[in-house]
Amino acid sequence: MDINFADLEDIQRLKQARLQVLRLHKALLDAERDAYERQHGRVASNLEFFNLVMNHEWFGWLQPMTQWIVAVDEAVAQKDPVITIGQAQDFLQAAVVLLETEGEEATIDRYCMVIDRVPAVARLHEELCLILA
Repeated sequence: MDINFADLEDIQRLKQARLQVLRLHKALLDAERDAYERQHGRVASNLEFFNLVMNHEWFGWLQPMTQWIVAVDEAVAQKDPVITIGQAQDFLQAAVVLLETEGEEATIDRYCMVIDRVPAVARLHEELCLILA
């Protein structure tokens, strides 16, 4: 069996993309928490914030990214079978879709607003785009 190193690179890219999506997701959560608190007052605890992220419409637009992270983590955590090259490629394609400027308009608008408002988010977005290119 010949090893296709280009395919193996997809698995490495998935690992890099996962870490970058985690960083981006954290930055988006921080930015949205700040915006939410400016409008609604301070969030009292991390548990309250977690409940808001999971249940409040303000944070609903982040759910596709959250679900992508969970799906990748679940696939990678399984010892048998190991994640396949095809799965890695599918996850990478799904990550590209997360960043596309087409789709649900409200989600795209919110994402673009945060990118424009928070330079760190813009930088993380650009770095993720480079990984996925």
